[in-house]
Amino acid sequence: MKKILSIVLSLASILANAQRLPDCLRTSEYFKDGYQALVERMLLPESTEDEYDDLRFGRIWGIVILPSFSQEESVYCLRTSFGFKLVMRLPENSIWYTARHITYDEKKSTTPSGIQVSSMERNNVRWEDVELDMNVKVRELNITREQASVLSELFRMAINTSTSLMSSYESYSIVTKENGEKEIQKYEGLDGETTLFFYNGCAAECWSPEEGKLKRLIDIRQAIRDAIDNNDNGIIQDALPEARALTLEFRELLPDWAKEYLELSE
Repeated sequence: MKKILSIVLSLASILANAQRLPDCLRTSEYFKDGYQALVERMLLPESTEDEYDDLRFGRIWGIVILPSFSQEESVYCLRTSFGFKLVMRLPENSIWYTARHITYDEKKSTTPSGIQVSSMERNNVRWEDVELDMNVKVRELNITREQASVLSELFRMAINTSTSLMSSYESYSIVTKENGEKEIQKYEGLDGETTLFFYNGCAAECWSPEEGKLKRLIDIRQAIRDAIDNNDNGIIQDALPEARALTLEFRELLPDWAKEYLELSE
């Protein structure tokens, strides 16, 4: 009994002394790889000669959601001749799984014991060459200049305080052991969803946060989606105080020179 109690107390001590690393986004490759480039082609707007509102010119901001087992989706903001609007694009099927059957061949074999197994082997089709004939549902919602400004500033600040030390699906804690030594404990997520935020040619992401600033950022992301689903930008308006507060908290992660720059430039 005493031994069990000692173990419990030791675990409690470790948890009490755990220090989380900065609660911020992880920098992203910004649609550089084949899969995310395909997502960009399908779920984000193309450029035109007259309107440079695509990613290459950094004129739009928004989010891309990459779940583990369901369809991807995007929400982005465009400036129009009448103001601002949010656009949500949702494909009928998962881009990842649909494209994977094109870029890979499924090989089936039977083990000596008679069990049939399958494996995926890459074929000669590159992600960059994949073209999917897939319906994409599009929904739009007009928003005010204030709403667009507050949300874009939140995304800008969150992305500019991102780190490249950790990948989006990993979480680290610094734990102090009984002898006073410190060590890093790493936790990796498997099933969940990656949310990628982009603004002005930069992007950063996180994986299914459970608490802290990133969880609150995901809650605002959900408010944006709910507003579009319900055709009610009042939901976004209700989220603006939290968005402003969160922007200030991300801003505190900036180095002093960056804070001074922002103060002088505002």
